[in-house]
Amino acid sequence: MSLLRDIQEAITNPSFRLADILRKAKVLAFRLDHQEFKYWVNRELNGYKPNDNIPEYRILREVDSYGSFIGIPGCLAKNIPIPSLSLPEEYRELMRTICIR
Repeated sequence: MSLLRDIQEAITNPSFRLADILRKAKVLAFRLDHQEFKYWVNRELNGYKPNDNIPEYRILREVDSYGSFIGIPGCLAKNIPIPSLSLPEEYRELMRTICIR
C-alpha cells in the first residue's frame, strides 16, 4: 500500500493519533522534497515559533477571559468573567485573541 493511501486511511480511522498521521505526512513531504509541506508538517508537530505566520485555523477569536480575585481577608472570587470593555481599548483585541502555537 502506498504511503499516501496509508495517510488517507489513517485520517479516517479514529484509532490513529494525529501525531502519528503527521509523522507519516513528514515522510511523504521528504520523499516529495516539497519544502512548504515539510515546513508545515514540522510546525504542526513541533509548534510554531514566535515569528512564524500562524495558520488561520490556529487563531481563536472572541475568546473570554476569567480571573480569580482576592479581597478583604476571607473573600475569594474564582473564575469571574472579565468583560473586554473593562480593559483599556489598546489591549482588547490582544485579550480576545489566542494563537495556538
